[in-house]
Amino acid sequence: MEVIHMQKLKAFAVALVLFAGFSNAAMAQLASDNHTVTVEVAAINEIAITGNATLTVNSATAGSDPVAATDNSTSYAVTTNEASVKITAEADQNMPAGVTLSVNASAPAGAASAGATTLSTGAADVVTGMGTVSQGSLTLAYSLAATAAAGQMSSTAVTVTYTITN
Repeated sequence: MEVIHMQKLKAFAVALVLFAGFSNAAMAQLASDNHTVTVEVAAINEIAITGNATLTVNSATAGSDPVAATDNSTSYAVTTNEASVKITAEADQNMPAGVTLSVNASAPAGAASAGATTLSTGAADVVTGMGTVSQGSLTLAYSLAATAAAGQMSSTAVTVTYTITN
């Protein structure tokens, strides 16, 4: 009986030594390390115009200046992650005397439209007080007005540039 007890004790001691050895090896494999991940969200200011406008002044009431032509078919989308920015508009050429090209840009949520704004070769604010926003389908309503004294003007392509700025 003592021999069996001794054999069991030896087997237990061997199992204990093996277990301790394996558990140390397993513990050695549980190492860790770390590193740095650098993240940044840069300033984003995007604007996209959809469509082109066509304006033709071609009627008047006798005794009055011609009726202004309007076009509401153009729209824009805007995304900015900056606070306190605005949108400006600038034409690539000035209109002749007596002719006025203007735009009324709908403002995205939280911003203000400047209303009907005359376009020229100098940048003019059309939307102000814009904060972080991502919105589309905003109307650009164009108007072309002419006095009778302006005379006739042949069809002219005017490029209007919209810019998000501080």
